Amino acid sequence: MTAGPGLRTQLFRFIVVGVVATCVDAGLYFAAIRLLAMPYDLSKAISFLFGTTVSFLLNRAWTFEASNAGATATRRFLALYGVTFLLNVAVNALMLWILLPTGWSLDVVEPTAVVLATACSTTANFIGQKLWVFKP
Repeated sequence: MTAGPGLRTQLFRFIVVGVVATCVDAGLYFAAIRLLAMPYDLSKAISFLFGTTVSFLLNRAWTFEASNAGATATRRFLALYGVTFLLNVAVNALMLWILLPTGWSLDVVEPTAVVLATACSTTANFIGQKLWVFKP
């Protein structure tokens, strides 16, 4: 039995998978809106579902090499994504609440809030997947 990839390898793979899943999500979202004239909300729901599925499958098989993970890992992944989604929204809202009254340009405030929210939820996602969803 092998120990699996080390932490650096897992982090690198996690980032690559995140980029791929984000491209799937964004690509399907814009294709649904522009090519199929679908409503925004339906387009986002479908694209998010596909991006999340890609993330789960690639992280399971490649990042954490847990291809034998079954229904429990799937349920844990979905629960984790639900929690980290809420974390992302909450941190974004908190940062906007803190930064908007500063008078800084929206061109600074909005991206700052998004980056901090994404950093928090991505960190929680990695830790949750490593230690809970796909634990060795």
